[in-house]
Amino acid sequence: MSAYETKAWLQQYAEWTPATLDYGDLTLVDMYNENLSQHAAWPATWFFGRTQTYKDLDAQVRAAAAGLKAFGIRPGDRVAIALPNCPQHIAAFYAILKLGATVVEHNPLYTAHELEELFQDHKARVAIVWDNASEVFEELRETTSLETIVSVNMTEAMPRAQQLLLRIPLPPITEKRNQLTSPAPNTVPWSTLIGSAIGGDGSNLRDDGSLSPERLAVILYTSGTP
Repeated sequence: MSAYETKAWLQQYAEWTPATLDYGDLTLVDMYNENLSQHAAWPATWFFGRTQTYKDLDAQVRAAAAGLKAFGIRPGDRVAIALPNCPQHIAAFYAILKLGATVVEHNPLYTAHELEELFQDHKARVAIVWDNASEVFEELRETTSLETIVSVNMTEAMPRAQQLLLRIPLPPITEKRNQLTSPAPNTVPWSTLIGSAIGGDGSNLRDDGSLSPERLAVILYTSGTP
């Protein structure tokens, strides 16, 4: 039998470490909704000094879910995410789950060659990606099921003062801005996805009750690091 079949890793567990855990019957969306009901006014994210509450975050989650639904995302579909750590990443994650779809996380620094086989495996039609990586994902349209690329400009989540500072046309500032964001033609901007032009604000979005603890929530591929 293979190491996977025998669960060989259990031999390395300390004697006080349980081999299994009881996670109950709650889904990630249940936990999200419960936390929102109790802590709506609490800070949810902090990004370069800018905070947003759980209520603010939920507005983005619902708007993004409405936008993705307008693109045809339904329960059981896979949606890829390739983003650095930013508030939009969190909103995208829960928006996908709210639709009963599956989140597929990817390293935003991967090349098209590294991503191609993975996309052929999970067959996501929509990817939410860092705008600096949009050209890589554009290549995948030719060889995989990928159809729609949603590009995220991280600087839009920064404090307004820093956004204005990054627009100053001085070489050091321009270089810094280019490290954070770049034009992403042939993509749908995140701001458009969550705007009224596509899905509205998501205020009418309702959990359809189709979620269950057994539904696949996340796919996370190994990086291959030994």
